[in-house]
Amino acid sequence: MAKNQRVAIVSFQEHFNKIFKVFIKFGTIEPVVIALICWIIVIIGSLIHDFHRPPEFYLSDKRNIFNALFAKWCLAWTLAFLTPYMGLTYLVKSKYNLKSVSKKVLRLVVAVTIWFVVTTVLDWIENLTGECEGSDLYSKKQECFREGLVWNGIDISGHSFLLAYCTLIISEEVQVVRYWTNEKIYPNETIYANEKNSPNKNIYGERIQTNKQIYSNETFQSKSKQEFVSVRCICIVLYICCCLLMMLWVTLLVFTAVYFHTTNSKILGIILALSAWILTYKVYFLSKYFPGAATRF
Repeated sequence: MAKNQRVAIVSFQEHFNKIFKVFIKFGTIEPVVIALICWIIVIIGSLIHDFHRPPEFYLSDKRNIFNALFAKWCLAWTLAFLTPYMGLTYLVKSKYNLKSVSKKVLRLVVAVTIWFVVTTVLDWIENLTGECEGSDLYSKKQECFREGLVWNGIDISGHSFLLAYCTLIISEEVQVVRYWTNEKIYPNETIYANEKNSPNKNIYGERIQTNKQIYSNETFQSKSKQEFVSVRCICIVLYICCCLLMMLWVTLLVFTAVYFHTTNSKILGIILALSAWILTYKVYFLSKYFPGAATRF
């Protein structure tokens, strides 16, 4: 029985590693390429919407479960998986330096702030520039919709903005998976060796100070290795979930481009997403003024 269990575990690990390698190839695609794909999707999808719209089906209905459960809560789903993934990865990478981890996760706080500001401004613009068709009694979009009427203000596609922006955030942050695929980081018997036999550098390639306490207890070594492997497994599962979310956001962006909103509103939405991504990950996050600089491997 024990032998059969070991065989089953080894077989599972082999299949899991094959799946993981596929996701590694997908997740490590350069964010610039992902940005270009999002732009092409919106442009081509909008042309299809205007000139040769496909037949209606379940996913073309805005009340479909993917739109109601995922697209509208796109940022929440992204944060739910990306936050623990980043937190655990940078926690191990920084040798449990909570201050360093908080600086990295600060990038997600900036993302939430951008989402709040952009969506608030979009609602304000639509209210400011529109009026309720069929009645002069309602001066706000919500009141107009409540009565089943149409508001004709400038509608910039929030779906295009949010789906593309969340896709790009995930694409940038999962690049740190290269840390977990580096075999040099695995704990071994020399990591907690006594000070006399310690190497000049630790598993992170950093020099060790001889005045720090270095553990030699074999039980502690074994426990540390088990904890490391457990955290790595959790992070790999979270990484795969993030990649699946990114695939879902791209798929929903396709349906948004083909079936919903006007061409102008979708193009403005994707421009906002690309602008937010460039200003944060390509400018602000790489500057000396931001404490949690983006990590590239």
